Amino acid sequence: MAVNTKDLAPLQFPKIHPEQAAREFLHSKAFDSVVKKCPEWDVARADPTGELVLQKRELHNAEARLAKKKEEAVRKREEVDALWRNLDQKENVLRSNFVKFNRFIKENQEKRERAERKRTEATVNANKTEVAIYNLDLEYKYMADIKSRMEKNIKSHWMYEDYLLRVTKSYPIFRTYDAILDRYEALAEARKVLSDRQEEDLSTLEEARANVIKMTESKTLEVMGLYNLIAELQIRYEVAKTKALHWETMVARINSELKARLEDLQNVRQACWALYLSMCSRKEVESSLSEENVEHQLLFIKSTMGELKGITKIAQRRANKELLAKSDSNKQK
Repeated sequence: MAVNTKDLAPLQFPKIHPEQAAREFLHSKAFDSVVKKCPEWDVARADPTGELVLQKRELHNAEARLAKKKEEAVRKREEVDALWRNLDQKENVLRSNFVKFNRFIKENQEKRERAERKRTEATVNANKTEVAIYNLDLEYKYMADIKSRMEKNIKSHWMYEDYLLRVTKSYPIFRTYDAILDRYEALAEARKVLSDRQEEDLSTLEEARANVIKMTESKTLEVMGLYNLIAELQIRYEVAKTKALHWETMVARINSELKARLEDLQNVRQACWALYLSMCSRKEVESSLSEENVEHQLLFIKSTMGELKGITKIAQRRANKELLAKSDSNKQK
């Protein structure tokens, strides 16, 4: 006959601490085949609550020792800071003395260098003066030699002067032979100017022709370079376009992966917060951390798990001892 689950009363589980439930479960497993015996109420027993109080007492003592060590560290830190300030003052005094001594050495070095430079300059100037006197003496001798040779040449060309005088007498347009020479110099200068102008025009034309050829060649090379640059830029554009599509795809994947990771991280944070609140309520301790302080929540959960592991081991060890004691008593009976 099938049982109707609607007619049965709903199941209700007792609200007890996990360490007590674990202890009761181990006791129930251990005493299945052993005759049950009521405990002796007048004998002191160690239970998880007592162990928890002992652990809290040790934690309080450790915190007191830590506070004392911190005060001692602060005092030592103040002593070290005082010594460090004294060393800084001594270092500043030594640095100022070193700077003054270094400035004094530099000033003396500069004065000595200036004296050396003045002595060297005086020696160089004296040498230059001697050389200049020697050169002027040589130049005077050279000019005197030129003067004597010119006087000889003038004496040897007196016939030309006589010829120019006869020309001035024959041609009244020239009053003196200096006018003949001036006319000759003017014609020679005009010829020279015309020749120079013709050469300048020819050089300008050649330069313009060379510039045109050079400009044509350079512009041709520039056009070829621009064509090559356009081809290179086109290739780079295609490569950049391909890379951009690749990285856009990668960014989209990263964004989706990041979104999933953020969702997982949010779920983990919520799970940590819920577990932290549950452990605080189980330990009957007021929660002092904020929901965003995930690091300290994990540390609290880790410490609580360690306490639970220790309590479980102690409970199991004591349960085994009690079981062995009862089994020995039964054997003796």
